[in-house]
Amino acid sequence: MFSYVPIANLALQHLGEAYRIVEPDEDSKPARAIKSAWDLTRLFVLAEGLFSFASRTLELTARAAHPEYPLPIGRNAFPLPANMLAFVEITAPASLDENDSYVFEEGPTGMDIVCDEPGPLSVRIIRDGAGAKDPARWTPAFAEAFAFRLAWQISDELAADKARKDRVFNAANAALKLAKRANARTKASRGHATTPWVAARSGGVQRAPGT
Repeated sequence: MFSYVPIANLALQHLGEAYRIVEPDEDSKPARAIKSAWDLTRLFVLAEGLFSFASRTLELTARAAHPEYPLPIGRNAFPLPANMLAFVEITAPASLDENDSYVFEEGPTGMDIVCDEPGPLSVRIIRDGAGAKDPARWTPAFAEAFAFRLAWQISDELAADKARKDRVFNAANAALKLAKRANARTKASRGHATTPWVAARSGGVQRAPGT
């Protein structure tokens, strides 16, 4: 349905740029700006919206004891995958999620779920997998929200004036809200934690003051 070049050109259109790219790797300033910002912007919008096309249900088993990450007696730690962008919910045992009887802690390989359950745990996460990376799997609402956010992200490099940047930023926020609403109709989501990158909203993705 979607592909890199049309979405990139939609971002340029939103920014008011007349230029259109032909190839992702072409040697032009707009193409270089888009390529540089593409992945971090994509990860940001995915995690913000908890989009279903990037969700995956996984079964987690408790990790072995680790001398640098000890646990209280009776507690178990379940490592979350490194490509997790956001945590949505525990699907089994359901009582664990309903009672919020778990916490997130740093583990030897990343973030752990720590609780009293012996496991395994069934969890739903948003991850940077095939569905998240392939524009052909994106929903129309996500593609539009991403294009607006990408336009704002590259606005400084393409020397957009402040008024235009502000308009694009406001449009990006509005598009993301609409995309979240459309996504919510396909699932009941509940986000509890994100990776450190997402939580910090950093790693190269611009944030406007107060957002």
